[in-house]
Amino acid sequence: METPLLNLFSNKTTPVVIIANPKSRQVITALLDKTTGAPKVDARNESLGSIRLQQENTSMNGTFMNVRNRVSFITSTIANLEKLVKAHDLKDGSVIGGKILIEESLIAFYKNQPSKIVPAPENSSDAPRRIGITIQNRFYPVFMQMRYVEDEKLEDSLIRTPQELMKWLENNKGLVDVNELGEVTSSSTPNVPINEGGKIPAITT
Repeated sequence: METPLLNLFSNKTTPVVIIANPKSRQVITALLDKTTGAPKVDARNESLGSIRLQQENTSMNGTFMNVRNRVSFITSTIANLEKLVKAHDLKDGSVIGGKILIEESLIAFYKNQPSKIVPAPENSSDAPRRIGITIQNRFYPVFMQMRYVEDEKLEDSLIRTPQELMKWLENNKGLVDVNELGEVTSSSTPNVPINEGGKIPAITT
């Protein structure tokens, strides 16, 4: 029996591979302070670095096929990363086990994290759209991160439907007051205007 064509492409992923720094061509990249350019260090003054991981994901949105790269990083002291690279002979393109998950949240994963947006088309005067969900006429932006895990049975945790939102709330009791959110009514991506600084204004709570 033949497999339907669209099923061949739905939710398919390639193995996770290591990607070398495009400038240095090294597997390990030293972490630098964005302001000063100085090397970042841990509490014991050891230099920090990261290894980039990438995984290609193919999915179907109706009859439209999306092919996207998922990217995550292993971060530690450079000394620890060098031991890891040497022990497993890791190189650019080396395949490792595990997968890269997409995790979505109504709470930012780190300070000053921007929420998800749909960029305006190139050469368009349209404003980008902030991605989120609307509850009782109040819009809640969604934040996203990609995270590498070794357990390939774990699944993405998305917030794209009222049901997924309620699941997120159940898993994050104590972080958000469910009673303040009220009844879930719909998911939405309303237009958000750009201010004079060219940045999307924050949504106040």
